[in-house]
Amino acid sequence: MIKRSLTIKAPMETVFRVIMSYKESDPKKRKVLSSSPENSVVEEIFQGPPIVGNSRVVYNETPTSERRIEFSLVESDKLSVFQGSWELFDAGNGSTRVEVESSLDISIPIPFKESFLKAEAEKDIDLRLAYVKKNAETA
Repeated sequence: MIKRSLTIKAPMETVFRVIMSYKESDPKKRKVLSSSPENSVVEEIFQGPPIVGNSRVVYNETPTSERRIEFSLVESDKLSVFQGSWELFDAGNGSTRVEVESSLDISIPIPFKESFLKAEAEKDIDLRLAYVKKNAETA
């Protein structure tokens, strides 16, 4: 399980809206296959190192409340586990603390798999958090 958190100087409603918009932020990397207020199915291409290559991942993105969004694997060409959540907390003074948890695994046996996956996932989560911070604080 990988966990990251960040405090953003924006109200929860704004942060939630920006997180939900991320799936449409880069059509070259991800596209929404279906969407409803209860669930979106997203296809995303994750860049990987040469030993693994790129991974195609289809996942559900489900807001379970106004403070929590869960994601879970539908199918992938390389990942066998991809699940986690975004959770929002009032940090006071109009700010929001965002916590992201993610679990993933690949079906390919490679040396040092756990270290490699942790580093790649942390890098991806940090990019997503930076997107949310930038867009929520300037909204």
